[in-house]
This record gives sequence, C-alpha cells and structure tokens, in this order.
Amino acid sequence: MFTEPLLHPLRFCSNLCATLRTVALTLFDAPNETRAPTQTTNTADPIQGESSMTDICTKFLFRLTLQVGAHHVVGATPFGNRRVAPIAGGTFEGPELAGTVLPGGTDWITEDAAGAWFRINVQVPLRTHDGELLTMAYQGFRSGPPEVLAKVSRGEPVDADSYYYRVSGSFETASARLARLNTLVAVAKGWRTSVGPGYDVFEVL
Repeated sequence: MFTEPLLHPLRFCSNLCATLRTVALTLFDAPNETRAPTQTTNTADPIQGESSMTDICTKFLFRLTLQVGAHHVVGATPFGNRRVAPIAGGTFEGPELAGTVLPGGTDWITEDAAGAWFRINVQVPLRTHDGELLTMAYQGFRSGPPEVLAKVSRGEPVDADSYYYRVSGSFETASARLARLNTLVAVAKGWRTSVGPGYDVFEVL
C-alpha cells in the first residue's frame, strides 16, 4: 500500500521532462512558418552625402506656346486615328531661356476610337533671342472625358483642370553655352487654346 506514493516523484519527473522537451522544441525547432521572419536593415544611404530621394524636384524653364496649322487627317489606322498638325511658329519665354519657335515642326497625334485620349509626339525647332538654335522633342498624353476633349480639339475654352495633359521631352543643340540641355530631362503641363497648345516646361533636377 506504500507503492503508489513512491511512484509520484517518478511520474512528476517524467511529466516535467516531457514538458521541458515540448518547450525546447517550440523555441528552437519550430517550423519556419511559426517563426518570426528575420529582417535585416540596411542603414547605408545609397546616395553618399545626400538623403534618400522621396520626391522629384523640378525647376521652371520656360512657357512654350505654339501656333498650329490645319491638321492633315490620315484617318483610322491599325494603331488609332492618326493626324498630323504642322507647327507654324510660337514663342518660349523663361528666366534663362527665351526665343521663337521656327516653322517646320510637327505634332503627330494618335487618338483612340472612343476619343478619351490623344497620344502626342512633337518635334519643333527653336531659336533663342541670341540666335542660337536647338530642337525640342516631346511625347505625352491628353486624356479625359470625351466630351471635354472634343471641345478642346474644336478650340473652345475649357478649364485646364478638367482634363489631363502631360508630356516629357528632351533637347538637342550644338551651342556650347546651351550644352547642358543635351542631357536634360524635361516635363511639362499643357493646355489647349484656339490657336494651339501651350506648356509650362520644367527641367527635372
């Protein structure tokens, strides 16, 4: 009758060992899915001496206004409704760059069938007031409600905030003074008037 009390310490030790073994397995041998993922933090700044870029900064270059002639309507091609607009002239005015738009530029326009967007591809020659020549090429989109874009195309006054008109471009010149323009990326916000489009052009810093 003294057998049962003598077995209690053995049973206690057995249960304790089993419990400790379970805890050890949980802490050190748990499957990967139950463990917190290991995270490594790279504190090195990829841009030495500068803070990481979270915004793109720009600087105003000039306001460009174009005078566009009658469109040459090519019609519906496999790539959309195509037309070509000759650029007769215009001006560009900015704090460091100003002059006139020379004849000879073109605006190659592709319109989707629903009239909800226009893809723009422009090349235009420019001459500064100092007589230096350069070319500007830019591409982008004009998009929005079809009824708004139809008014824009007819030259009717429309709030510029009622549709989207953005382009990006580049320059080319042989001028030593303007050489930095050859590797400059430009972006612009556009609008349309009865005589042609206008843009506020910015360089990306």
